[in-house]
Amino acid sequence: MTFCSKQLKYFMESAKKESFTLAADTLCITPSPLSRLVYQLEQRVGCQLFERLPGKTKLTEEGKALYQELLPCYERIQQVEDNWNCRRSYKLSNRDKLVIGTSGEYVNKISTVVKRAVQCYHCRDICIINNFLIDDLIR
Repeated sequence: MTFCSKQLKYFMESAKKESFTLAADTLCITPSPLSRLVYQLEQRVGCQLFERLPGKTKLTEEGKALYQELLPCYERIQQVEDNWNCRRSYKLSNRDKLVIGTSGEYVNKISTVVKRAVQCYHCRDICIINNFLIDDLIR
């Protein structure tokens, strides 16, 4: 499931890479449709976001400002999207799998949890997910 529009996703990746070609490679598309969608976004927001130079793409001041403002929200949406996809895959997969979610604070205790789970539940299929809320998985 995707929560962000292609225009937003393509803009963010292009801004991060400062290259339509590199962004297109990352997104598994060709540069032409990527550039076209970014141009449509520029029309929508009413300003040029990229300076298109031979062999290079550079953010304009407006593009930098938009990227910086969107980045925290975009990263959080990506995290929600990843969590949701994991949650959906878990529900569709084998229920005998043990999923251990961690917020990062307890990473040093993971080996203890895994050992205990294997002993108590005889689990062989264990999935450890970082920055994942266990409550999200249970719902």
